Amino acid sequence: MSETAEGAPSAGMDARILPIMLIIGSVRKRAWDNIERIMRRNSPIPDVGGYLEGPPEVPEFVRKVISAGGPLIWLSRLVERGILPKNASHYHEMRFLVVSLIFFAEVDQLDLTQVLGIELMVRRISWIEYVYERAQKTATKPEWSFSEHYMLCPMLHEGSANSNPARRAFIASRLKDFALIEKELRKAKEDLPKPNPTVPADAAGGEGGGKGRKKK
Repeated sequence: MSETAEGAPSAGMDARILPIMLIIGSVRKRAWDNIERIMRRNSPIPDVGGYLEGPPEVPEFVRKVISAGGPLIWLSRLVERGILPKNASHYHEMRFLVVSLIFFAEVDQLDLTQVLGIELMVRRISWIEYVYERAQKTATKPEWSFSEHYMLCPMLHEGSANSNPARRAFIASRLKDFALIEKELRKAKEDLPKPNPTVPADAAGGEGGGKGRKKK
């Protein structure tokens, strides 16, 4: 693979793959600060709009991971803060996703900003973090009802302490529209006449709708 003086891939290379870096023993390894330095955060994935909606989550998540000292340290801090205990039902899923991300970034050395599957994975990681952090703050059970709207992936549709402001605003707008629709549906349902199951259909009177008067 060819490489420019700055360490970024040269023209004509697969945009998803960074120049391979080797350490002692010919083991592939790339540090996260290097990953963040040369990834194409300002170059959108071709055709991304056909599969995912809203601003990307990967660049902000990479910065958060670097600030923590690495992906596994970031995850361990969620555990230490009581946000995602090791006995939580989603802990093993979260660890699987984080370890997979490490393989993609450090070993396979992909540009995380250029792979749709990785963007979707990171959105799932951020969603799990958000749900459990909100549950901790409100002392309630994790609430997953807006998963499809948070992920912004139409292919997932069957019928936010998010750290990315642009994406959070986009999601808030979508959820606001969804809430208005739900409100109108509830109002329409409440306006429907409610049947009285205690009164048999043949016992209803005339205009009054009550029991017929006794004949004198």
